[in-house]
Amino acid sequence: MKKISLILIVIISILSIHSCAEQEIKTKPDSQGAMYEMFVVCSQPKWESGLGDTLKLILASPTPMLNQNEPHFDLLRINPPAYKNLVPRHRNQIIINSGAKYKTPSMSVMYDVYAEPQIIVTVSAANDSILTNYLWQNRKELLQVFMMAERDRDVKTNERLFSKQLRKDIETKFGFSMKFPQGYTISREEEGFMWITNENPADRLLGVVIYEYPYTGINDLKLKSIVAKRNKYTTFLPGQKDGTHMTTTDIEPDIKYQKINNRPWVELRGFWEITKDFMGGPFVSYTTLDRENQRVICVDSYVYAPGKDKRNFMRQLEHLIYSVKFPENSKESTTPAEPTKTK
Repeated sequence: MKKISLILIVIISILSIHSCAEQEIKTKPDSQGAMYEMFVVCSQPKWESGLGDTLKLILASPTPMLNQNEPHFDLLRINPPAYKNLVPRHRNQIIINSGAKYKTPSMSVMYDVYAEPQIIVTVSAANDSILTNYLWQNRKELLQVFMMAERDRDVKTNERLFSKQLRKDIETKFGFSMKFPQGYTISREEEGFMWITNENPADRLLGVVIYEYPYTGINDLKLKSIVAKRNKYTTFLPGQKDGTHMTTTDIEPDIKYQKINNRPWVELRGFWEITKDFMGGPFVSYTTLDRENQRVICVDSYVYAPGKDKRNFMRQLEHLIYSVKFPENSKESTTPAEPTKTK
């Protein structure tokens, strides 16, 4: 009996210690704030000086290729003394410091300090003049670190909440997988073509068109050819009036060659319109060569939201490309999106 009692005491003690350990583990609260909203922690005089103008020029410059002027980030300023009481849990923050103790200009990046997900960038220098010059010299890196943080959050959310049926349908038709959030459905299918939409008639229409065609040569990955193919396949997207369909406007799209998940893509940003009508909006398309199957694949996304801001809708569509996965035995294998948690 004594042995049994001793064993029970040991077991109860172990369970008690384990329970206490679990209670000591604290999860951080959810971060606050809207997508692409940022708090700038600095004094009013700094905000109204050349330093503040530089910050606005870097972080609130217009988003390219949208119908209206929308900034990269919506900036909100707060005085440093009020910071700890009001905004420590905000998702995007930049803290501005200047003073003699900051002998060398520096920029530090911290993640998930007070909440999750969260990014806090602190920029420091001896005086406002040095700080302004330092910010401008590092403007691309500063904007990029915030943009990548927002992108990675969206990609991570989509990894948890995607439509399994839609992923299966895409994989069956095209041989690669792609994850869409719940709410997207297939609106039309043709040979080598799929039209996927998320529609709220009172608000907006988000659309993604996936299509493929045989590879004939390097010109298939140049601007003129990609636009011509786009105009061919968007004839499957009808307008509200009979005999109308989507096409690319005469404004030449921006083109960029980049790697996403270790796969080369051609990115096009431009504007679409409906023939013989006044409907239109922005689009972004991603085109890649599938060498193994000698075909060109295009994922084309667009927004129709008359009278509404389109920045966040477009960025959510852009982030879908990071979910594209080709078979593991493909010669052009892919890897997950690189994390932004680096110095």
